[in-house]
Amino acid sequence: MSASLEWRPAVSPAKLAVSLALIFHELATNAGKYGAFSAERGMLQVSWSMTDGRLNIAWDETEGPAISAIGTAGFGTKLLEIGAPAV
Repeated sequence: MSASLEWRPAVSPAKLAVSLALIFHELATNAGKYGAFSAERGMLQVSWSMTDGRLNIAWDETEGPAISAIGTAGFGTKLLEIGAPAV
């Protein structure tokens, strides 16, 4: 398991930082349970940048287990639906 983080400094209001922290925590938790972090050779690459005042985030998991059936939307999906537009 390995991880890579590429970023450019960005200033964000406290409310936005809390939303981002919750989103990153949820995605990392899911990577550990079901994704790249659950596999020995799994890799996670995260990068972000600002374009025209908009935050762009790339979350790329590789070498994780194959995706099986997708279940019903859980907490993480709801968090992304509510929190991501604010980001």
